[in-house]
Parts: sequence; structure tokens; C-alpha cells
Amino acid sequence: MKKVRFLAPVVALAAMAVVAVSLVGTGAAAPKAGYSAGLVSDVGRFNDKGFNQAQLKGLNFAKSHISGLTTTAVESHSAGDYLPNFASLARKGVNIIIGAGFLLADQEATVAKQFPNTKFAITDYDVTGAGNPFKKAGVKNVEGLTYATQEN
Repeated sequence: MKKVRFLAPVVALAAMAVVAVSLVGTGAAAPKAGYSAGLVSDVGRFNDKGFNQAQLKGLNFAKSHISGLTTTAVESHSAGDYLPNFASLARKGVNIIIGAGFLLADQEATVAKQFPNTKFAITDYDVTGAGNPFKKAGVKNVEGLTYATQEN
């Protein structure tokens, strides 16, 4: 269990690196001075000693290792917080907004459609699968960050 706790932030950081690489692959500029990243937790919140906390640790690690990166982490106390949390970060002009897990998919798809020039990502969710809210909304500004269970 200790090994998983140690590796989880690395996975979160790797996920952010995948997003940065995907942005370069689409012709978007790579993260540079003035680039901002936001993270929205699920209801487990950032002190869950698990998925949310590891992603926050990864976000903070990225902030300390990428010059000029600013970060904002928004904690969700209930499922009703997801939509306003995503919308708040998008209205503030955050360059990439990451949803911490599949529970946030519906609300993230809604906000991603309203802010097509903002990049979004969602961990532990395949946005290419049939019938998911991202495909239904027709959004193309969301990257799904998935990994095999044995690679956690």
C-alpha cells in the first residue's frame, strides 16, 4: 500500500505531462510562463488519502517544477459543486482544467462545451468510448487520462 501511495502522485504528474504533450501534438503552445492549470476534486476531497490527494500532490509537484506555472485547486464538498467549480475556473481563464475522476464527467462535458477554447482533462476516464457525455456533447477540447490498473 505504501508503494501505491508513493507512486500515485507520480501518476498524476505523468498525466499532466501527457496533457502537455497532447497540446503540443495538436499544435497548441506548450506550457510556458503565464500558463495556468486547475484541478477540481470529486466529493472525496483533497484529504482523502487517495485519488484526489494524490492528484493535488502531483499538481503541486508540477507547479514547483514548471517555471511560470500557476495552479488552482478547487475542492468539491458535494456533487452539486462540480459544475460551478469547473465554470469558475473556466471564467478565470485557466488554460487547462483537470477533473479528478469519472464522477465529474457529465458536469465537465457541460462546461467544456461552453468554453471550447479552454483545454480540459479528466483522469481515469476514456473520453473516446461510445455513449460518454463528451461524445454526446460533441466536445473535442477534453483529453481522457487513463492508465492500466497494474500501472498505478
